[in-house]
Amino acid sequence: MVKGSARHKSRSLKRSGPKALSILIADDEPLVRDLYAEPLERRGHRVLHAGDGVEAIEHLQKGRVNVLVLDMMMPNIDGKHLLELIEQSNIATRVLVVSSLGQADIIEDALFSGADYYLVKSDSTPRDVVRVTEMLADM
Repeated sequence: MVKGSARHKSRSLKRSGPKALSILIADDEPLVRDLYAEPLERRGHRVLHAGDGVEAIEHLQKGRVNVLVLDMMMPNIDGKHLLELIEQSNIATRVLVVSSLGQADIIEDALFSGADYYLVKSDSTPRDVVRVTEMLADM
C-alpha cells in the first residue's frame, strides 16, 4: 500500500537524471537497512545507516541528506519524535516513512508531522522504496 498526499501520487516515479543522492536509512533492523540499501547503492546513491533515532539525527545534523527512509518504531528516539526534531531543527530533507504500522491514524499523523510519503512494509518492496525515494528527491 502506498500512501501520500495527492501531490506526491501525481508525480512521476522515473528519475529525471543520473544525479547521485545521499540517502539515510533509519531502521533498527540491520537486515531491513541492507534490503533497502542494496538497490539504492546499485543505482549509484550514497547510503548511510542509522540503527536508532539518535544515530539518525546525528547523521542529519552533520550534513546534507536528500532523503531519509524512516521506520516509525525505533529505540531511543522513535520515528514520530524524529520527525518533530527534524522540523524543529529546520533540517532540509525529504522523508519517506517505511513502517509496519499501517493504521490510518498513524499514517495521517506521520504525514502531518512532516513525512512526505508513507509506505507500509508488508505492502511494499525494495523497488517501491527506490522509486519513491528518487521521486521525493526530484521534488
